[in-house]
Amino acid sequence: MKLNPLPLDEVRRIAEDVATSCDPDLRVVGVLRPEGASAYAEVMVVDGRRQVYPSRLMIGIDRSTSAPACRATIEDRFRRHVAHRSTD
Repeated sequence: MKLNPLPLDEVRRIAEDVATSCDPDLRVVGVLRPEGASAYAEVMVVDGRRQVYPSRLMIGIDRSTSAPACRATIEDRFRRHVAHRSTD
């Protein structure tokens, strides 16, 4: 059974919640649905801790999943970013 895509505002709320709990320097600046995409969205994040490139992060999300699955995907990407940043 295919789920209806999560609304963009719900994806943003989830991403903001995860960013706050993962690292307060991560700030969600937007969520968009590229032209022609139906269930795909991109979460745009700025990393306030980084002063040089790459200070921005784009995360592709399949919105046709459940909210917990969406949260898990976003959390995984944020945690990988923070871990990678720690090794730079």
